[in-house]
Amino acid sequence: MCELSSEEKYAAWKGSLDETFLLKITGVAKLDQIEDLRLCGLELCDDDLRPDVLNKLSSLVELNLSGNRLTCIPEGIVLKKLQYLDISNNRIASVEWVKRFPGLVDLDIFGNVGLTVDDRYKITFLLENLKRLDRKGLEESDKLRETFTKKLIVRINNLWKKEFADAIPDDSTEKDVLKLQNEFVQRAKAKVHYGPNSLKGYRLWRIEAIAKELVLFKIECPGSSLLLEIIDDTSSTDENAAVKSENKITRKAKNRHTDETCGNDFSPFSFLQCHSKDNGSSDFSTQVWCCSFEPDIEEKSKTSNLVATCGGDTVCITECTTAKVQMRFQQKNEEFYVVAWSTLNINKHKSNILVAAGCLGFIHLLHPKQGLCYGRINAHSSPIQTVMFSPYCPTYLLTGDKKGNVYMIDIDVPTIPEYKFSWKKLMRFVGIDATPLKFCIPPIGGYLLCASEYGLYCWKSNDIKKTFPRGRSSIIINDNLCELRFPGPKMDESMVDALAMLTDDILATKVSQQGCIFLWKFADVEPKLKATKGNKVSVITVPVFKELKWSNTKQCFINMAACVPKCSIISGDEVGNIWIYNLSDALEETPSYKAKKSKAVVPDKITEPSRIIPFPKCTNTSGDLLLKFKKGTIYNDISCNSDMTFIVVTADTNLVGIYKKIE
Repeated sequence: MCELSSEEKYAAWKGSLDETFLLKITGVAKLDQIEDLRLCGLELCDDDLRPDVLNKLSSLVELNLSGNRLTCIPEGIVLKKLQYLDISNNRIASVEWVKRFPGLVDLDIFGNVGLTVDDRYKITFLLENLKRLDRKGLEESDKLRETFTKKLIVRINNLWKKEFADAIPDDSTEKDVLKLQNEFVQRAKAKVHYGPNSLKGYRLWRIEAIAKELVLFKIECPGSSLLLEIIDDTSSTDENAAVKSENKITRKAKNRHTDETCGNDFSPFSFLQCHSKDNGSSDFSTQVWCCSFEPDIEEKSKTSNLVATCGGDTVCITECTTAKVQMRFQQKNEEFYVVAWSTLNINKHKSNILVAAGCLGFIHLLHPKQGLCYGRINAHSSPIQTVMFSPYCPTYLLTGDKKGNVYMIDIDVPTIPEYKFSWKKLMRFVGIDATPLKFCIPPIGGYLLCASEYGLYCWKSNDIKKTFPRGRSSIIINDNLCELRFPGPKMDESMVDALAMLTDDILATKVSQQGCIFLWKFADVEPKLKATKGNKVSVITVPVFKELKWSNTKQCFINMAACVPKCSIISGDEVGNIWIYNLSDALEETPSYKAKKSKAVVPDKITEPSRIIPFPKCTNTSGDLLLKFKKGTIYNDISCNSDMTFIVVTADTNLVGIYKKIE
C-alpha cells in the first residue's frame, strides 16, 4: 500500500484519530513502523490528539500538523524520536509545551497569530537542539540567547547583593523561601532592564526563572558568585572559576576544600561534578551510585588509575592522577546504577570493556579505548541493581534486577570492525524474593553468593565454573539455594548491603543497621553447604571470627570494598567519612569467641578501624562554608586502585571524590 494523498486522507477522516485511520493513511502494518506522519488540514482540535494512540508511534521522526485548530500538543504525548514538527497555521497561543520534545531540530510555528516575537525566543531557549525555526537558521538567535541570559544573571545578582543579601532567615522554612522568592521576583522584574522593549515578555519570563533559582541557590550557598555556579563561563581564566573541560564540570579541589590533611595518609585531591544534569555546576541532587577501577590488562590482581563512575544518565571514566574525565557516555532517560570491567581478547589483542546498567533494564556495552558504546542487551524488564563478571570466563556476566531475577549471561566477544556480537542467557538462579545487591564467587567449589535486602544467599552449582559451547540453546535453572545468617537482634530480617572477598577464603559482610562489618571464612560454612540436600532452602548460621567497628547508622545501601594486595577494607558512611581497616596483622591473631543468645558465634572484642578520614570542609570560591555539606554527604560507593594510592568515592550529592595517598 501507498500513503494516501491529502484529499484522500480528508475523505477517510471519520472524526477519530485512531489506529485504523493512521494505518490506512500511511499504508504500513504497525504503528511503530511510521517514521513520517502528515495530518495537515484535517481541522484537528487538541482533544483529537490521543496519547494512547500517538504514543505507539515509537519510530516517528517527522510530524506535520499544519492547517488545523490546535492550541498545543496535549500533555501525556511522548514522541522520543521526533525531530521535525510543522504546526504552522493553527491556533497556538503559548509555547511552554515544546520543552516536552527536546529532540526537535526543526520547528515551524508560522501563521499562529496568538504568538509573539517573545515566544520565538522562548522556543530557542527551551529547545537546545533546535537548528531551524520557521525554515530559517538560528545562528543569531543562539548568540542572543546566550548573551541575554548572561547579562540578566549579572544584573539580577547585583540586585541581590544590593537589596537582599541580608534577607535570608537563619532557619528558613519552605514558607519563608516562597515568600522571599515572590518578593525578589517582583523586585527583579521592576528593576532589571536589558534588551529592546520588543522582548519585554521574554525578558520578564527569564527574570522570573533566574530570580527563583538564585534565591534557592543563595540559601544553600550564601556568598557565592552566581556566574561561577550557574552558568558555564568557559572563557574565564580565573583560577577559582568552574572549569569546563572534555564535557565535564569540576572545581579545583584546593578551591572547594580546605588544604587540611584528613586522616593519617590520605587527603582530598579532587572533587568532580561530572554527572551533572546539563553540565551544570549548581546540580547537587544527581545521585552517583557506583565506582570501579579498570583492571590491568596483563595482571588480574592489579589495576590502572582509571576509574569508571555512574550516576544519572551518565557514565564517566576518569584518570585519577590528573582528575580529568577521559570518556563520558550519556543515555537519555536512563539512570545508571552499576558498572563492571572485563578484559577481552578483541581482534587478537587484549582490551578492557565496560558494562553499565540501570533503571531501564538494559546492559550497555562500552569499549573505552575506542570511545564508543558498541551495543546493548535487553535481558531484564526491571531495573538492574548489580552486575559482576565471572572469574572463570571474561564474557560471562552475572546480573540481578529489582524483582529478584538473577542471570548469568554470555555477552560474547565483539568482532572488529563491525562490533557484532551475539549474547545469550546461560543460567538462571531462582528462589529469592529479594532485590540482589552484590555478588561474589568464592574460589572454593562452585558457589554463587548473593547479598540482598533480605539477607545473604548462596546457590550451589558446579556449572558456574564451566565454559559453555557457543551453540548451546537451553538455559540452566538453578534452585539449589541456602541462606546464610549473621549475628544480630533479628537474624532472619537482616539486609546485607555489602559483600567483598578479602582473601581466597575470607569474606567481609556488612549487615545493614548493625554498626559493624563481619569477617568470616568460607571454609567454615562450605561443609554445611555441601551437606544440604533437596529443594528446601537450608539456613546456616555463619561463625564470625572478626567484627570491625563501623558507623552506627540506620542508612542502608552504603557499599564497602576490599583491597586484596594490601589486605585492607574500606567503606564510606552516611556523613562522608572514609573508614580504613588494615588487617594484615589482625588476620594472623588467634581469635577468641563468645556466644550470643542467638547461638551465633562472634568474637569477644570489636576491632577498631585503622583510621577514619573525615569529610573535608566544603567552601565556595569566596571561602564561605557551603551549607549543603555542613553535615557531610552519603558516600554510596567506594573503590581503590591495587596499590591503594587513590581512593574514589561516589556521593548522593553529585560528587565524585578522589583521595590521594600522601607521599
